[in-house]
Amino acid sequence: MIEEGIHVGEPVEATDGPVYHEARLGKAASLADLVQEYAFFNHGALFCFTNIDVDPVHDYCSRIDTKCLPLYLTFPEPVFDGLVCQGDPSWNYRLIAIPRARWHGLDRFLCAMSAIDRFRKRFYRMVSQEIPIADALALSKLTVIPIPTPMVTINTYTPTSNKRLVAFAPADNPPVDRPRIVFHPPEPGVVLLAKAHFDESDTPMSVIENRQGG
Repeated sequence: MIEEGIHVGEPVEATDGPVYHEARLGKAASLADLVQEYAFFNHGALFCFTNIDVDPVHDYCSRIDTKCLPLYLTFPEPVFDGLVCQGDPSWNYRLIAIPRARWHGLDRFLCAMSAIDRFRKRFYRMVSQEIPIADALALSKLTVIPIPTPMVTINTYTPTSNKRLVAFAPADNPPVDRPRIVFHPPEPGVVLLAKAHFDESDTPMSVIENRQGG
């Protein structure tokens, strides 16, 4: 299923608007057929593993690039494991498609974002991964799984904080299994940045200098 995302601002050209993109994705036989024209990604981990309730993709498309049109693809079988938000596993079944002409700006925006939860003393940044997945669109149109399994590379965005790094581990045997959420110890640089934000006696530079000296 394809759902239109946020799109405001000036009318788009017929070859770059909702009707065109929905038809283009709706008629495609596989994601691999579309990767030259679209970038596919999932940022659901941001909502599943933080208290952030503002969607940065919505923010970017409504404020910064109003011609950026995200299209949400929902598949009958899960694409990922571990993306459960308050008991809702919907993000496991979802990819978002962005026309490649608009992709680099959104990617830079997501990778540069940070957030602070002062109540829980959490400092968050976003981590981007390129991971191979079984081509969910191709498989949804087949009754027999081909060998080798059709694959496509997509981007995922997960939060890293001063408490832990959330990431995806690639599937071992796709499509029998899927990329899954794993947790790692926090990155030292993020811990330093968090200390700089939450320790009022230190500036970011003094925190780094204190660590280097001690």
